[in-house]
Amino acid sequence: MYDLKAVALAAEEANCPVMAMTYPPVVELNSSLLCKKMVEGIQTYTKQPIYLHLDHSVSVDMCKQAIDDGYHSVMIDGSQKSLKENIAMTKEVVKYAESAGVLVEAEIGKIMGA
Repeated sequence: MYDLKAVALAAEEANCPVMAMTYPPVVELNSSLLCKKMVEGIQTYTKQPIYLHLDHSVSVDMCKQAIDDGYHSVMIDGSQKSLKENIAMTKEVVKYAESAGVLVEAEIGKIMGA
């Protein structure tokens, strides 16, 4: 909450929208709905938009729940899976997110063999 409030105050001072990121262990501990509600509460400190992003989720279900709870974007990280499984996971999240107008980021995992 302290960090989020500082981000909102900085957004107001800089007259610039910001993105707040939640990490899967935080969502597992608190829920994506609670994270969204925290952003809504902090939003009173700034007129600038605070966009909420779920980062590096390895769970399709967690991405779907974050979408249902009002996140603006999610990242599905299938980088530890085979490329075929990664693509399938990404397609599933993208298809689900489209109707809600939510942006999706995906993790490729390997570039140039690394």
